[in-house]
Amino acid sequence: MGGNTTASYPDRALRLVPRPVPRLVSRSGGTVVGELSGPVGPAPWVQLFTAGLDSLCVWYLMGGPTPVFVRLQAPYEMAAMESIELLRQRIPSFHPVIVPGPPIGENVDEDAGYVPHRNLALLVAAAAWLRPQVIFTGSVLGDPGPDRSRRFDRATTRALSVGEGAPIRVIAPARRWTKSGLLRRTLAMYPEVADLLPLTRSCYLPVGPPCTECPGCFRRAVAEYHSGLRGERPKLPAEIGVGATGWTEARTVGLHRWPGLALDGAVAGLALAGLRLRRAP
Repeated sequence: MGGNTTASYPDRALRLVPRPVPRLVSRSGGTVVGELSGPVGPAPWVQLFTAGLDSLCVWYLMGGPTPVFVRLQAPYEMAAMESIELLRQRIPSFHPVIVPGPPIGENVDEDAGYVPHRNLALLVAAAAWLRPQVIFTGSVLGDPGPDRSRRFDRATTRALSVGEGAPIRVIAPARRWTKSGLLRRTLAMYPEVADLLPLTRSCYLPVGPPCTECPGCFRRAVAEYHSGLRGERPKLPAEIGVGATGWTEARTVGLHRWPGLALDGAVAGLALAGLRLRRAP
């Protein structure tokens, strides 16, 4: 987590950085979330941290970069910040920074299931507040939205570097993996992450327990099922009624591997083609 601040990060889509296994401490009784947590200033390696499963896995695999949560006035922000506080209490080496960003959080594209330009807003805010050399994101294979692509990362790397007058690299280290693959690899290296996953939040609901029906809950359930953390098969989108967006989510996590689901050749071919297309830059 320390190290040479002038070192450049290698040109690889994925690199596992060894880090000391953190010592877990017991959870405290309450949760207090402030506007800012941690120092605000130059940090060489930072990570966009959204309090979800992907964020925690990437944080472990990348050696504990400075986690930064950008507030965009989204409905689920307070729940996410509470999760971040719980993680901070459990992991002594986890020092999150919470900073303000542009208020675009409620501008959700319901059909596509994401907030347009959200990643751009997160990256600009992280670059402005922390002046980093590298910004890690938690994008994985199959994530919806054009701002999760390699093309987007290359373009924002150029724009941020020009604006800063110094190199700022945007890297998605787990882009070649599905959410299931990311979780399996993280658990293989850091089994204690399984105990921390209940503290993370993937649900789109602003308050209360996870709904188990939104696309975020569905993707998480699939990853936990394929990683052996969930015994019961998660319900398919048609069973929970989330419509076409849900089927898009199902395709990205591998319908061809779903137990008890019969697919004809054409549908299975489209599902696999969707996976391949999403890997293209």
